[in-house]
Amino acid sequence: MKNLKKALALFLCLLTLFSCFTAAVAAEEEKESYDHLPQVYVGGLGCGSIYYKDDPEKNSLFYPIDFSRVLGNLINSGDYIKQSLKKEDPQLLYDCVYSWLWDSFGMLALEGDGFTMSDEVAVDELTLKYNGNGEYAFDYDSRLDPVYVAGMLDEYIGWVLEDSGKEKIELVGSSYGTTVVMAYLNEYENCEEYIDSVVLCVPSVGGINFFGEIFSGELNIDPKALYNFLEDKLGMDVTGAYLEMLDKCGLLEVIIECFAIPALRASIYDALMQIIKDVIATLPAAWTCVQEDRFVSSLVNIFGEDYASPDHEYAGLIKQVIYYHNTVMVPRYDILKEAEESSIKMNIICKYGNAPVPASEDGNFAGDGIVELPVSSFGATTGMHNEKLPEGYTQALFPEYNMISTDGCVDASTGALPFNTWYIKGLAHGGKNEDYFKLINAVAYEDLDVFSSESHPQFLEVSKTDKERLVPMYKMFHFRETFIFEDFFRVIIRFLLKPITLIKNALMK
Repeated sequence: MKNLKKALALFLCLLTLFSCFTAAVAAEEEKESYDHLPQVYVGGLGCGSIYYKDDPEKNSLFYPIDFSRVLGNLINSGDYIKQSLKKEDPQLLYDCVYSWLWDSFGMLALEGDGFTMSDEVAVDELTLKYNGNGEYAFDYDSRLDPVYVAGMLDEYIGWVLEDSGKEKIELVGSSYGTTVVMAYLNEYENCEEYIDSVVLCVPSVGGINFFGEIFSGELNIDPKALYNFLEDKLGMDVTGAYLEMLDKCGLLEVIIECFAIPALRASIYDALMQIIKDVIATLPAAWTCVQEDRFVSSLVNIFGEDYASPDHEYAGLIKQVIYYHNTVMVPRYDILKEAEESSIKMNIICKYGNAPVPASEDGNFAGDGIVELPVSSFGATTGMHNEKLPEGYTQALFPEYNMISTDGCVDASTGALPFNTWYIKGLAHGGKNEDYFKLINAVAYEDLDVFSSESHPQFLEVSKTDKERLVPMYKMFHFRETFIFEDFFRVIIRFLLKPITLIKNALMK
């Protein structure tokens, strides 16, 4: 039963990787006048178009998944799966499951340098993409190293400044795009000269629990998390589509029988683990999801004890992932604070209330279904999924403000940016609605904090009557009137800080 849970969890994780991260698709439009700075949106995994070179339709190989192609591969493997069940042959089952997964996802794997891709695959060249209303989409090959992509982003920002005729931009990163933005802030020291504000949406910079456990070979299954995940997802887009495919090609019952035989069950798990090593682990982007405490053990598990050897087959890739880990992930709090001190207005938008992927011992932690809330918020205190903070818990910092969510699940005072971090309940990691984009734009274009707008308070939730709407979790601002001068003083300091910082930077040059 343990291997059954592990195999199912690994399979769900594989689907999650290739389907849950979303990105905005930009369309060329005629330029028009607008009364704000231009915005550059850095999408997450799957934002760049990856397709077979000989495919005139450019059907995506990465996101969204082409279910008809995956179904075709599965049907082609069906007879072999049935034979392995009949013969109870674990090696035959391993071979056919691995072949099916490789045929479905193997074309995405990169070579040992972390750049070179299959000769059969193409990626659209980086071009200026304009959405209208001063908003530009930065679409890139999201498999690549975020530090390398940061160089592309720097070039792209130059194009936007030239195209818009403006001197500064607003920078918005989403999901994996936040790792690119953080790498950019770290690599380009004078970026405050042309970046007015940054919005980090559902940031994954601190890593994702189930990635670290899978990569390190320390996979754990939390039964409660498994139940929550299936309750949330079963019959929905990805999981439901795969179950329907299995049923249509007559393999659902066969696979269930395979799981009933321990040796066959183990072979399925081994095939899934091997495809993770051969495909997912070759993508520098995936390594940005491995947390600090499992990073070295993951390198050993995937690449072997000699991972540091300059002669290693994956030496180029390993060098990239180590550099990102040491210069961006580990000092992420410092990068955040240094950017804020350099006059860039830093903001975070988090989501929670969605069942997590059930492949982690911490899998039941509150989050958006992919990233745990303490990670995406850079340190907020939170309860477990669908659970409140402990009884008797009191707000840790800034007692003059009410920074505990109305549902009692989040203490925002402990986050790295307590006055500039917004929380949305009920919207999944890749989920979006009309008000979500309105919130992003309000945060990007206006000098907001969580107490300066009644329509954009710190805690929001999806409306129960209209899924396109976000509504405040509370209607009144809860802070003591006796501290109004402190609030006024904080606003004054914010405006004084910019010229002071610019003078300091000039003197240091």
